[in-house]
Amino acid sequence: MNKSEKSSKKRSNKILIVGPLPPPYFGVPIMLEALSRLSSSNYSIQTLDIKFNTSVTNIEKFTIKKIFLFVNYCFQLNKKFNSECYDAVIFAHSFHLSAFIKDTIFISIALLHHSKVILYAHGQKFDSFYYSLNNLFKGFVDFYIHRTTLIVTTGQSLLKEYTKWNRYAKIDYVHNFVPDNFPKVKSNHDEQFPVTVLFLSAITRSKGIFLLLDAIKLLKEESDRIQFRICGDYIHKFFDEQKKIFKFLQESKINNIQIVGRVDGMEKIKEFSNADIFVFPTLNDAFGLVNLEAMSASLPIITTSQGAILEYITDQVNGFIVPENDAFFLADKIKFLVYHPEIRLKMGLENRQKYLALYAGKQYYAKWDLIVKNVIGV
Repeated sequence: MNKSEKSSKKRSNKILIVGPLPPPYFGVPIMLEALSRLSSSNYSIQTLDIKFNTSVTNIEKFTIKKIFLFVNYCFQLNKKFNSECYDAVIFAHSFHLSAFIKDTIFISIALLHHSKVILYAHGQKFDSFYYSLNNLFKGFVDFYIHRTTLIVTTGQSLLKEYTKWNRYAKIDYVHNFVPDNFPKVKSNHDEQFPVTVLFLSAITRSKGIFLLLDAIKLLKEESDRIQFRICGDYIHKFFDEQKKIFKFLQESKINNIQIVGRVDGMEKIKEFSNADIFVFPTLNDAFGLVNLEAMSASLPIITTSQGAILEYITDQVNGFIVPENDAFFLADKIKFLVYHPEIRLKMGLENRQKYLALYAGKQYYAKWDLIVKNVIGV
């Protein structure tokens, strides 16, 4: 199809989502799959699953296979555009230079086919990433941001990272959501011991695992009253971290930690259902989707102020906000909740109510529906 034929072809209000879909199951794939279920009589949505990792353990690990996958995805994307006209394309953009350059190839294909571009930002500190670049690469980033119609972040507090480009691209935010897997609300937190404290995320430094282990060590005298369950995958790239964790467990001789490994589906639901406290002392998160799962399960949450977390966790109301890298503070808040079941109950019910009101999906789809309609003009 030549250019004149392409431009004369009537558009039919189609949206294309380009990015990784599950598996693996973590923030970006989960939310892109959720967005693909956006339903409207005014437009239709299609997806192109661009998957470079089938497991979280291989994230950021370079392989030759990924090069071949990239070339194949470029052909697939171009083929889609040659057979369909898309009014807008939604990309989940990256926050590292090499990955961002890869994104721009996909974006270029969309721009060449006269589609509007929506960047869906699931990370944070894009401004820091930008200012760390030399002038050549800054210009490269500017070139593509200037040609973007809209940038969508996961939190209002993250909008400021894109203010440099707000003359060229509109900026908006949409909070994430998780489906309700806990229709039976946990209505009591009794005084029986041990109290179960759950950590569920990638088992890596950036998610706060070493901070949690230091706090557990400080709570060694409470080992008969607290049971820690650590669920998640190790990241292949950070194999040294896995060795440090094993070494810590051997040397500390702490017997109230259980490394469960990866959990999905009913296993994950069971972990949340059996927990009394959820701990997520993350050091790098734009939103912290797993906190919403804990909220839906009526759990009190101990977490940090990373990214947009303060937009849904209020310190001392539905959880505790702890300083990053302060194991003493974290240990103190864990101990406080262990010995105050009435506070666990109060915070847990507050989380459940807040989840149902704001993070069960209705607001997410309503906001995205409005965004899409505004972009394509229907």
